[in-house]
Amino acid sequence: MMNFCMEQARRDTGTTRVEAGVSFVADTFPAANHPCVAAGQWATGILQYGIGHGTSVASVLGGRRYGVAKEVILTPVRVFGCNGGANSTRFLDGLDWIRVHYASNGIPAVVNVSGYVLRLDPGVANTDRDAIEASVNQTIAAGLVFVASANNQNGDACWTSPAHIPGVITVAGSALGTSFGSVWDTTWVSPDPVYNEDTNVDPGTSWGVCVDIFAPAHNIRSAHVTSATAFRTQNHSGTSFAAPHVAGSVARWLQGRSKSTTNPASAWSFLNAYAGLDNLVDTVDNPLNGSPNKLIHMATTD
Repeated sequence: MMNFCMEQARRDTGTTRVEAGVSFVADTFPAANHPCVAAGQWATGILQYGIGHGTSVASVLGGRRYGVAKEVILTPVRVFGCNGGANSTRFLDGLDWIRVHYASNGIPAVVNVSGYVLRLDPGVANTDRDAIEASVNQTIAAGLVFVASANNQNGDACWTSPAHIPGVITVAGSALGTSFGSVWDTTWVSPDPVYNEDTNVDPGTSWGVCVDIFAPAHNIRSAHVTSATAFRTQNHSGTSFAAPHVAGSVARWLQGRSKSTTNPASAWSFLNAYAGLDNLVDTVDNPLNGSPNKLIHMATTD
């Protein structure tokens, strides 16, 4: 799911902070915020890759109980199918919708993309890549801050789009300690990860010069798709859950500001100014591989 998140300065009044949004996926789950599961399937154990991914990502960004930005307005824009894939056409349609929706609102906003649209072959021309890059740059030029996950290939983040685009804030994953590594949290990593006691590069994260910043990506507690109150939770790992830490930090910074006083460059300046430097341990098992040694830190005031 691509989460388009609009932030404004107001306290939660008990009403929903999730807009209806829009879906560009033609399947049996038409709603933008549909969890990709039919009624009763949780009970029978029928699970798919995409079930609840958008809910958990949105919960990290702006959930009332676990979210970084607890007053954010969340607008789901569904371009990823239940198998986790998004084609270029759906992605471009989603960005077109986001720009129109953003123009009709008076508050600044941040886009969070937890996933990728294209795997790239470096040096090979790709018309879809060019179209995505042009649309993302148009979205940034419109004033939206654009955050994306570096993805989980344990490879160069420049090999996926939109993570490769310079104007995007690309987020890689960090991990802490040896107490982690449960079966649930390492199934997305191959080979099996090695953890040290320090703050590490998460062993599954993509890395490299296209990365801008790291954020927690291991055993991240967030809302479960079957609970409307987040009393049921689940831990997830991957850069899908690192990106909304950063997008949520941006949303908090945007709170109380206007479109006229904010822009993507100033949002990055804020993140960069407060980022922890040299907090990540560059190890043989989990090297930085050219990534900047910057770890997200959310300032309480700015």
